[in-house]
Amino acid sequence: MHWQKLLILNRKKGSVLLGTEVLAILLHNFLGAWLKTEEAFFFVIAVLLIPGYFLLSILFTTVSLVSKKIDSSRK
Repeated sequence: MHWQKLLILNRKKGSVLLGTEVLAILLHNFLGAWLKTEEAFFFVIAVLLIPGYFLLSILFTTVSLVSKKIDSSRK
């Protein structure tokens, strides 16, 4: 049940993910310009972690909704 709460995607979680991704991209750019070096931490968050979690959440939410629909039609 804990995984289900963590992975179900809703509007609030989607908007938080979008805002976090924009913030990570901005921090990557600003820190890179300010420190005059390439910074990888926020880049990895913006390019790998957030989109990966978003895709996993979409997949989990879709499978969960379809399985609930199938279960309700069988009863």
